Amino acid sequence: LLLLLTATTTLLMASPSLSTIVDVRIFDDLQPAQVEQVWKALNSSEKLISGVVPSATYAKLQDRLRTHPNFVLPLPNAKEGSMTMIFLQAAGDVLLFTLLEDFRRLGAEAKALVRVLHFKELEASRQVVLMRGELHSKLLLSQDASILMGLLQIFYLDDSRYSLVVKFNERPQEFDFMELLAGVETKS
Repeated sequence: LLLLLTATTTLLMASPSLSTIVDVRIFDDLQPAQVEQVWKALNSSEKLISGVVPSATYAKLQDRLRTHPNFVLPLPNAKEGSMTMIFLQAAGDVLLFTLLEDFRRLGAEAKALVRVLHFKELEASRQVVLMRGELHSKLLLSQDASILMGLLQIFYLDDSRYSLVVKFNERPQEFDFMELLAGVETKS
């Protein structure tokens, strides 16, 4: 069972090459804005989200994810007027978003709701990294996955909010969920 868990986690955390999704040559003569248009068109599906991240932004994000790979994100549920807590795990160019409740209960066996992949093949030539999120559950809509990516940016790229990520990873006994929620409400 442990080998199966390790294999499953490894498979989810493995980032495929961009060439397994698209012929990379289609981007050869495109400017970054055109790359974004083509990439979004290629990933237009209710089970996918996509984006194009400037290299400098991605470098900052990756550095922080490498140092502090786990966090919780409060996903607003407009219909119920509540928050669903989502657990983030980062490894390399892959992000997994899982229900916090499932992760607490099942650990590594918890099913990821969303797997986000980052493709760096255009980083040197176009100074962008392509992002693709794959929804693996009917519990979330693509809009929810987009909100999660926005929350990730808020907490990992905003220096004042990043302190919560640091606290969560380095001093979990001091982490306060109310402070986290206040950080989201302030941004709204």
